[in-house]
Amino acid sequence: MKSEQLAILTVRVGEQLWGFLIEDVVEVAAMVALSSPPGKPPHLLGFANRHGDVMPVLDLRVMLGLGASTVDINTLFVVVRWQGKLTGLVVDDVLQVDYFPSDALSETRNAGQYIRGIIRYNEHLIQVLAVEPLVYEV
Repeated sequence: MKSEQLAILTVRVGEQLWGFLIEDVVEVAAMVALSSPPGKPPHLLGFANRHGDVMPVLDLRVMLGLGASTVDINTLFVVVRWQGKLTGLVVDDVLQVDYFPSDALSETRNAGQYIRGIIRYNEHLIQVLAVEPLVYEV
């Protein structure tokens, strides 16, 4: 019997590898013009128009305690969906989609509110992000 596979979009933020379950990902997009409201929290870069819908774009580096991203026209962000709500998350680099056995994801209780679990990948650890707490930061 073949085990189920987890499809993980692997990204780099800071010096670490992070991942999103591919089922949570809508698309990877290039930076667009953002509307920046006054008094916004540091992790909120602004709001983007995505096909007529207003979508917040968040700085994942700030949310993970790594300092602010440098945002320019080459910046990429991952659009994720949780219960119909779209959010853009700026990352340093988008790497690839990797496939892992479903039992490769180790659940972690004390890794932080944004972490769903960790996958050991060669000599690296990929921290898989929980989309729900990220989306509800706005």
